[in-house]
Amino acid sequence: MNNIEGQLNINIYPQREDGHRIELSSTRPLHATKIFIGKTPEQVLTIIPLLFSICGVAQSRAALGAIEQNLNIVEPKKLETARDMLVLVENAKEHMLRLFLDWPKLFNLQANNNELPYLSQVLGEFKTMLFQQAEAFSLDSKINKQLKNTDQLIDKLDQYLQQHVFCETTKNWLQITDIQALKQWSQQCDSVAANSINIICNQGWASQGLTDCAQLPVLDEEHLLKAFSNTN
Repeated sequence: MNNIEGQLNINIYPQREDGHRIELSSTRPLHATKIFIGKTPEQVLTIIPLLFSICGVAQSRAALGAIEQNLNIVEPKKLETARDMLVLVENAKEHMLRLFLDWPKLFNLQANNNELPYLSQVLGEFKTMLFQQAEAFSLDSKINKQLKNTDQLIDKLDQYLQQHVFCETTKNWLQITDIQALKQWSQQCDSVAANSINIICNQGWASQGLTDCAQLPVLDEEHLLKAFSNTN
C-alpha cells in the first residue's frame, strides 16, 4: 500500500552519454486539497495532521501560518516561539526514529527497541507543557502561563541524545568539524549512529555525498514572488 502522503523521487544518472542528468518526480497527492473545499479554517487545521504520517506538526505549522496570513492575524511572539519549538522537537523525533529503525537495517546492526518509547511521547510532553489543553495549532490556541518546567523537558531530550546517540554532550559533539574527528568519535562511541558512521568510513564511503554544486543564496519573499511571476 502506498503512503497517502506520497513521495518525492530523485533519480540521478551521472554517466549518461548525453551528460549528467537528474530527474525529479512527485507522487504527492495535490488533489488532496479538494478535501478542504467548504471547510472552516479550524476544520482544515484538524484534518491536516491526519493526512501526513510524517512531519504532521510541521505541516500543521505551515497550514496555520498560511491561514493566519490570509486572515491578517498576528499572534504573540511567545505563542509563535512555542509552536516553532514543537517543530524542532518533531524534527528531532523523526530523525531519531529513522536512526533507530532504518540505520540498523542498512548496516546489519542490532536494533534496540528499548530506545523507542520515549520518542512516542516526547511531542505530547512538549504540547502539554507549552499549550493549554495541549492545543498548539488552533486559531484559539493559548500558551500556558506556567512554563517553568519547559527547561526540564529540553534537558531530558538533550540527555536522551547524549545517552543514545552521541555518547557525550550535544555541545561537545557539535565541535566535530572534519571527517577525521568524526571517524575518531565513531570509534569511541557505541551507538547506532556511531557504529553506522564507522562502517561508512571503513568502507571508504565517506566522500559519497561530496558535490561541487553551490548552495542556493538566501532568497527573500519579494525576490521569490518576482521570480515566480516571471515563470512561463
